[in-house]
Amino acid sequence: MVKANFYINQSNITSKQVFSLRREGKLQEAYAMALQLMQTQQEDIWSQRAMFYVLESILKDIAINKEHSMFLADKEHLIQEFEYIYNIIEKDEYVLKTYNNYKNINSTAIDTQANNNLIDKDYQQAIEQNYLLLSNNPNNQNLINSIGWDIYHYLKQLYTQNNTDSKLYSNIISRYLGLIQYNLQIPSLLHSCMLRIVCSLAKAKLYNMTYFFSCFNNNNFQENDFTLSSEVNTNSHAQSLAEKVYMQIGRELKDYLSQNYIDSNYINYVINLMNEACSYYPDNIWFHYYKAKACISIKDITEAKEQVIYVLKYKNTEAWAWTLAGDMFMQANDIDLAISCYARGCLCKGEENFKLNNRVKLAICFEQKQMFTRAKYEANYIIQYKQEHEQKIPAEIISLCNQNWYEQSTIEENNYNFYTQPTLSSKIF
Repeated sequence: MVKANFYINQSNITSKQVFSLRREGKLQEAYAMALQLMQTQQEDIWSQRAMFYVLESILKDIAINKEHSMFLADKEHLIQEFEYIYNIIEKDEYVLKTYNNYKNINSTAIDTQANNNLIDKDYQQAIEQNYLLLSNNPNNQNLINSIGWDIYHYLKQLYTQNNTDSKLYSNIISRYLGLIQYNLQIPSLLHSCMLRIVCSLAKAKLYNMTYFFSCFNNNNFQENDFTLSSEVNTNSHAQSLAEKVYMQIGRELKDYLSQNYIDSNYINYVINLMNEACSYYPDNIWFHYYKAKACISIKDITEAKEQVIYVLKYKNTEAWAWTLAGDMFMQANDIDLAISCYARGCLCKGEENFKLNNRVKLAICFEQKQMFTRAKYEANYIIQYKQEHEQKIPAEIISLCNQNWYEQSTIEENNYNFYTQPTLSSKIF
């Protein structure tokens, strides 16, 4: 990381000093001062401009001096800082002109050189050496940030190389979590970058996003993390960093609920996060879906019903939405309404594979209601489909087939007429 070899009196720093140092070519000192300004006065327009123009000068130095630039090893995160500042700064003709000049002056050859420099760095060694220094200098914020950035680059390097060693990732991330005791500054650009790479690892099931997020008392996001950058905000499917993180936490909840053990503290924590997500992104139906599943798991039927109704309002043609509703009624011990919902799911259009979950649950409900001929029909339908598509037969269906009633029962010709009974549809809500 770029460091300044002098003491800075934070209370006396002004943006004028930063601009003056930049004009004198003292970019190390200017950058260190600009960092202090952004930490204490991030919303101030002149603090933002000071950081923007210093970073532009540093990146120009890298482009001109190449391997002789003292900033080259830090180019990747300097670019990230520059792009972040550009996204939040008030743009006038000078800012736009400066940004366009920066884009033009940075060639592919320079990018390749910078990347090679980063690839050659022994991040593990650098992290351990700096941790030793940190033990004797626990208040050195530059050293703390340097370790943090090395951890981020190390993770990104391994992920780019398709490394799948989850234990290695866990050990590296634990070093980042260790910086908490040294008052790691969050939220920050560094932490936002860590959230992004950890989210990618979690999506690949190499780490747990919820655990990482919880370590920082929910003080994770910068204001800019909730919005899309100007380059991608025209993509209707694009998501901000915060939305991606909340989505991953929701996916982890869904995986967790497939287990038999339920920790109510964890469930309530996720419900609170889904409440946050719903307030920031009210149009994202999945946050209501994940909240509903969480509420169902702890039998908060009142809150679950509100979320289920919201999901069905927009997704009543989707089989999974009716599965959700059926699960809620099962948890409320209303098996008749659960059957009605699962049956509606079977009538939805779409690939049969997406409706099989409803059939599995129907078979279980029919067995509980001693409607054995209908239960046998669903069980046989699922077995036949799974065998034809060389898929694993659900354990619940195997269990049903091993019961005495299965061999002793006849089989319905078809359950379709049952699904379409008007009395079924009229029961729901």
